[in-house]
Amino acid sequence: MPGATTSPSDIDEGVRTEAIYNNTSVWIEWKHPDPSGPPQYDGGMDPKIHARVRKLAALLSKNNRTVRFRAPFCRGYFIDQDEGRFGLVFEKPASVPPETAPTSLHTLIRAANTPGSTVEVPSLTDRITLMKILAETVERLHAVDWLHKGLRSTNILLFPKFPRKDSGGEDEEEMNYLAPYISGFDYSRPATSDDMTERPLENPAADIYRHPTVQHEGNREASLGGHRENYKPSFDIYSLGIVLLEIAHWKTIDQILSIDLESPRLRPKDTWAVRERLVGGGGGAGGEVVRGKRGGEETFEVRKELSGATVEGVVRACLEGPRAFGLDEGCDEKREVVAAGLQRAFGEGVVRKLASIKV
Repeated sequence: MPGATTSPSDIDEGVRTEAIYNNTSVWIEWKHPDPSGPPQYDGGMDPKIHARVRKLAALLSKNNRTVRFRAPFCRGYFIDQDEGRFGLVFEKPASVPPETAPTSLHTLIRAANTPGSTVEVPSLTDRITLMKILAETVERLHAVDWLHKGLRSTNILLFPKFPRKDSGGEDEEEMNYLAPYISGFDYSRPATSDDMTERPLENPAADIYRHPTVQHEGNREASLGGHRENYKPSFDIYSLGIVLLEIAHWKTIDQILSIDLESPRLRPKDTWAVRERLVGGGGGAGGEVVRGKRGGEETFEVRKELSGATVEGVVRACLEGPRAFGLDEGCDEKREVVAAGLQRAFGEGVVRKLASIKV
């Protein structure tokens, strides 16, 4: 996409890069095709992936849809031939100063748990409202047969409200938790697509948010027989459940479960077992998770007073999947009647329940 300029030192720092496009402040999100996919000997891109990126850019370039999906407006995309990747170009909200970069929900949560930090935990009202908005967004995305495939707190972006003065007269930024933007549509695809699911890159920090059957190949137990399921709506819902759990406690999932993602001792089974630790064996989710022992086994109990029984039930339903919504565990979510049933049950059991909470 001609006209977009970035700093060379920034371009390798991660999946999100600040840039200028036609004198407008934007950011670029990078999409790296699966390195295990079919080789492109001419130096080009896999046509199927290219087509998917083109459709995604079109989806996110229509104002009515970006509002519905809480997505930033997409100005288009380009191919970075040198690095073998696509770049999606996103516009910042008009109300945000050009020099203001987005901050991820993950960063804000971790900052609030850092000793000496001035970042505060948002009010319960703001947290519940944020949960409602995210659940509604997933519902709307699935309603047009699109899957996100990368829902996690690093891909939920926030901007500050108008700066205010602190007691010392210095500018103080207060985050606007009521206007989140959903980002990181790296591996999105139509829910009805019959293409082989594009595999996520190996990354424990991302795998910890994914349903165990779609984590990186190394994170699947032998009991799964090496089978990788195609991505489906209930996997997005699972990832949403992890994010809602984080918002309820205002701790990241690795902090909640005491998983050191930087440890050299970290093994694939540590992220693969997250779902079992949260919902298996009668454990709970949605309030403050407390490690304990029951019958010699480690369990996770819930202090419901932190977020209430409604939030606990919503999070548990998201993590449990189809059975919590009245469907068979192995149901074919591509079938129209099944997809419609899941969408309806998710709306009633998650979106409407969160909307009913009065704080």
